Amino acid sequence: MLRNGVCGADMLPVCRPSIGDRFPTGLAGIAAITALVFARSAVRAARATIEQQAVQIETLERAEADRQETRRSQYAAKFVCWITLSPSPSRVVSVGLVNSNEVPFYQVVVYVGTPRGVSRAAYNFVGPLSGRRTMGRASRALQALLPDGEPEALISSGELWVAMTFRDPAGNWWCRTPAGLLLPAVDEASAHDICQRAISST
Repeated sequence: MLRNGVCGADMLPVCRPSIGDRFPTGLAGIAAITALVFARSAVRAARATIEQQAVQIETLERAEADRQETRRSQYAAKFVCWITLSPSPSRVVSVGLVNSNEVPFYQVVVYVGTPRGVSRAAYNFVGPLSGRRTMGRASRALQALLPDGEPEALISSGELWVAMTFRDPAGNWWCRTPAGLLLPAVDEASAHDICQRAISST
């Protein structure tokens, strides 16, 4: 029997939980769902942060590698050779070279090529130069291979070319390709191999 709003023992079959009995259970469920939502958001935020940091680290590493390569090539970049043509009336084809550094280069090999073949001239040492220098032996090797035709047209068409391998003062080896590209090498044999491959594709 119900007395004063309280279920009696003889009325058990009709008893129902009060709102106060159900409310804590509902709050716990909401709290669990809210915690799960925040946890997933935190995971996504952490993942995005990690990806962003990975991109930043990769950018920094690439920038550092570029700086190191720039420092490594600071001497070699100023050591250049090319084919020159003297003014009329002589119109002599020769090999010009510039070393605008204040340091020398060693074991320099200059390759020259024409449609008639390839030749080379070796120099143990090339010191600093105040201006352009004509490389006598390389120039004579080039002139010996000159085909018939107008020299200026042969130069502009790429039929006459020059390449070079050398060691800089820091001991680094380099190849200057017929296209003028500066490529690093691990040693002398590698420098010549790189140069030969570049020549073969010319």
